[in-house]
Amino acid sequence: MVERVRTRAIANVELRQEIAERRRIQEETRKQAEILQRIFDHIPVMLNFVGADGQIELVNREWERTLGWTLKELRMQGIDIFAQCYPDLDYRRDVLDFIAGNSTRWREFKTLVRDGRVIDTSWRVVRLSDGTRVGIGTDITERKRAEEKLRLSESQLAESQLLAHVGSWNWDIQTNALTWSEETFRILGPYPETFEPTHESFLERVHPDDRERIIADLEQALKTKEPVSYYVRMIRADGEVRILYSQGRVVTDAQGNPVRMFGYTQDVTAQRLAEEQLKSSNEKLRALSERLHSAREQEGARIARELHDELGSALTTLKWELEALEPLAVQERPSKTQPVGSRIESMKRLADATINTVRRIASELRPSVLDELGLMEAIEWQAQQFQARTGVVCECGLYSGDLRLNSDQSTMVFRILQEALTNVLRHAKADRVEIAVKEDANGFVLTIRDNGRGITEEEKTGTRSLGLLGMRERAQAVGGSIDIVAASGQGTAITVRIHGNGSK
Repeated sequence: MVERVRTRAIANVELRQEIAERRRIQEETRKQAEILQRIFDHIPVMLNFVGADGQIELVNREWERTLGWTLKELRMQGIDIFAQCYPDLDYRRDVLDFIAGNSTRWREFKTLVRDGRVIDTSWRVVRLSDGTRVGIGTDITERKRAEEKLRLSESQLAESQLLAHVGSWNWDIQTNALTWSEETFRILGPYPETFEPTHESFLERVHPDDRERIIADLEQALKTKEPVSYYVRMIRADGEVRILYSQGRVVTDAQGNPVRMFGYTQDVTAQRLAEEQLKSSNEKLRALSERLHSAREQEGARIARELHDELGSALTTLKWELEALEPLAVQERPSKTQPVGSRIESMKRLADATINTVRRIASELRPSVLDELGLMEAIEWQAQQFQARTGVVCECGLYSGDLRLNSDQSTMVFRILQEALTNVLRHAKADRVEIAVKEDANGFVLTIRDNGRGITEEEKTGTRSLGLLGMRERAQAVGGSIDIVAASGQGTAITVRIHGNGSK
């Protein structure tokens, strides 16, 4: 009896322990199921479980949120979710064949959701051992839009580069890989499709005479982290030499080390050739202008000599003959001396006036003082003549040392002075002019300053300012330059600089 009671007590204890263990296991299972459900519901991709009969058995919240239906609604209302999301029959069959198949690759589909939007989705199917198929999907609408914008942007960039003949490049300094745009390939090519550019392959195409300079420029940019730009001759893959202009910028990491350089390259061969032709034409025109100025000065000097020597001498002789004729006329016809004497005196005055006119014309053609006494005296003489003729006060501050100007430079400086004084008379409305001459380490300097109305920017650069244009051409012809500074109501200052002076 006691043994039976003891056995029953033991059985009761074991039963209670078994019940407690079952409850513990059930609670643990419930907790694990709850954890798994929470994880399942918060997975940021769509999940659905399709049974062997083709019916959806389980979905997560992301699936319901994306498509707009809950699984409970679908079951209660008997809605075929595949018919709702893929109303086109042929398209729906393609989707169902993909689900039923054994492919594990990703497929993209256009999916109609509950609010009427068509979104882009990407799906993959995983088959479980019991025949259940798990669909894993993501909404890739935003990614597709971004890809389309990127594709459009890249297409527009490629078209722009093609139109402008500008290619882009990207140099990964750490891997030494070089990325070229399509236009860069066209500029430097032709290359096979399998060609992978590198920094070394780029340098191989640089003209040998330019290579060291380009390497030094790029190394300097990497060292200073400053932008770099250069013109370079490149030998294309077909052997043609082209002139390129390139700009690049350096990208650094958080520690300031250069990790990448990117930029653009433009084929400027046509522009550079045009610039060279224009430069050559300008040089030829400048040389022609210089020859014309020189020829005009020589011709002016020749005419001035002939006027002074031939016509001046003839007029002086005529005056002497008239002076010798005057006493003879008085002796032969004393009763008529007054009319004859008056006529002879009038003819002498006319001869004097004609001689002065000849001298003035000869001086304007070629001032003899410039050849006989030099530039400083010629400037002073011109200032005196200008003051006497116009009434405008001229003050001269001249250089007392030996000028390092050759004959052509002296002539050009004097002609520029004459043109400047003419402009003062015609346009400045000034009553005072200061003329200063000096020499410094950079060469000869002539400054003509007036106190007139000043000169406008339009007058300085206008096509009708032929006097200023002529002055600039004269200065450039002898290696000089002209600077014009003006302020309203404070007059105008013209500074002539002749660089690289020397005798000739």
